Amino acid sequence: MAENMVQLGLGLISIGRTWGARPVPVPGEAEARAFLEAAYGLRLRLFDTAPSYGDSEVKLGRFLKSLSREERGRVSIATKFGEHWNFETGEPFVDHSYDALCRSLDRSLERLGTIDLLQLHRTTPAVLGAADLQKAWEYARLAGVGKIGVSASDPASAVAALALGYTVLQMPYNVSREDMGPAVREAASKGVELLINRPYQAGAKLYDMEQPDKRALFAHVLKVTLRGWVLTGTRSADHLKENIDAFRAAQELSEAA
Repeated sequence: MAENMVQLGLGLISIGRTWGARPVPVPGEAEARAFLEAAYGLRLRLFDTAPSYGDSEVKLGRFLKSLSREERGRVSIATKFGEHWNFETGEPFVDHSYDALCRSLDRSLERLGTIDLLQLHRTTPAVLGAADLQKAWEYARLAGVGKIGVSASDPASAVAALALGYTVLQMPYNVSREDMGPAVREAASKGVELLINRPYQAGAKLYDMEQPDKRALFAHVLKVTLRGWVLTGTRSADHLKENIDAFRAAQELSEAA
């Protein structure tokens, strides 16, 4: 029987802006740095961010500059373009034009240094077929981006990305998002590298339960035999440790099944 080849990664929206079922204040520079150092110490090796995550890229970039070349080489950095952040209004906005995509990538490279994975954000089937996007991918390749992929939040966009042959795909999947299940399973069957976000439904499932079984929530995702990452989005080192333990327990449960 095939085994899951999946690791736990870290989504970094929480260090840059408020979000989720119960939003909390955004951490300052020192708190964010301490959290990222803790995550690295816990051997989290994929960090997923985006320009529309407020100042997440900025904070991550400063942390990355503190690493040695050898340490940086152990980490994969994923970011996105297509959804942007207005620092004056504190709100995201979407612009998939060629110029906007290229300017966004330039800023991300300035902040992060290098990008291992660049994903299209706020994907739609129409945008996937746009000439501006194809030119922007070429710009990204020339800029030294390692891999390209698609972050899709709805079934139609995920199906369109698979039909176009994308080999890296991020999407939400949890006990309440079985609408994404067919696309997740199709992608897994094709060997697509998957980044599964919102395994807890942005935290909502945790607040619905008196004693949430994080292991069961992770185990639901791992019922699909996939290759890639499951992203956890906490900003607390203590919660991150709990999530790592729950994820490992879910892996053991999956392997025993």
